[in-house]
Amino acid sequence: MLAAFTSCTPQQKGSANIGSPSASEYSNLPMKWPDSKLPLRVYIADEYHAEIDNYSLVSGKDLFQQMMDKWNLADSNRTFFDTTTDYSAANLEYNYHTDYGKDNVVGIYRKNASWFSDIGSGVLAVTSYIITPVSGYMEMVKGDIIVNEAEFNFTLDSTDSTYGRYDLPSVLLHELGHLIGLKHTTSYSIPSVMRPEIGHTDTHRNPYTYDVNSIQSLYNTTYSAITAGGLAITSESSDEEPRYYQGYIELRADGKCRHYLEGELIDTHSAF
Repeated sequence: MLAAFTSCTPQQKGSANIGSPSASEYSNLPMKWPDSKLPLRVYIADEYHAEIDNYSLVSGKDLFQQMMDKWNLADSNRTFFDTTTDYSAANLEYNYHTDYGKDNVVGIYRKNASWFSDIGSGVLAVTSYIITPVSGYMEMVKGDIIVNEAEFNFTLDSTDSTYGRYDLPSVLLHELGHLIGLKHTTSYSIPSVMRPEIGHTDTHRNPYTYDVNSIQSLYNTTYSAITAGGLAITSESSDEEPRYYQGYIELRADGKCRHYLEGELIDTHSAF
């Protein structure tokens, strides 16, 4: 599993195989992991383990693993996350979100120091990812979730109604949806954990019918070569260097979330 990311680890923006053609050409394409890379091993920051290892366990699984299993149950054809083993990693405190793409680990981290200046304040969490174009969709090759503990307070207790505390498992269920390729829903009227908002009194710890249908459609659809913005999207020749694109999706407290790819704003989503 880890070896799958090795090819994209050393590549930085500005190198020959990053960011060309324009990222906007790919903005409307679906993105997902190939089945060969599933289930994902998600490494949880040791600082989170100190809080969750003995809190509200179900069949020996912590709350983070429980949220992963909620997505596992959404599609009987595959397992998205490996929850049979408790994976742990040292917490990372990078200054730029792009630095999280340099390692071989899919992780969940907490940002305790100042939030990323290149993203800006008001963001509860981001899912940062790296993708590469294949036939008809963008293949995910790397992803991380970073939670903004520098500006916001979170709770593990679903009954905690303290003003200003956000339900961390609900935030993670949303971000895990991004981590396996789901984008924000554009409808305010449809119940979904992928709506671009979460209030400090909201608790959403189970995918809704819309979310289940969305993830099944994403992974059970066979994609073929299509054209996006005049650019033919096909599998690249084995003689060509693969191209990698780095992006992130925000979950903002004000419900006005943004989606960036290679530093370019490619989509905005508003809950209101």
